[in-house]
Amino acid sequence: MPEMPCRPATAFGEQAQPTERVIWPIQLSFMDKARVVMAWCELRTAFRFFRTDRIRAAKPLDLYPARRADLIRDFYVQLSDERNAAKSPDRN
Repeated sequence: MPEMPCRPATAFGEQAQPTERVIWPIQLSFMDKARVVMAWCELRTAFRFFRTDRIRAAKPLDLYPARRADLIRDFYVQLSDERNAAKSPDRN
């Protein structure tokens, strides 16, 4: 079965604003007592965590633009970059 991205039809963020996004899920995990989908978000052009209890609907789309292993590697690069930026004393 081919891996496919999902388009949450209605997802509620912290401000309860419904949004529709194309995401490329790469992992399902738990974080702070919530189940989350780790995915590339096309709207934000970055990796994001999406709480599954806030995703109202999803439908499969086309094939992924990259291998899952490459997406995971890019996710860890983004995390590393964010950590390094947070440690930098000059965060202009």
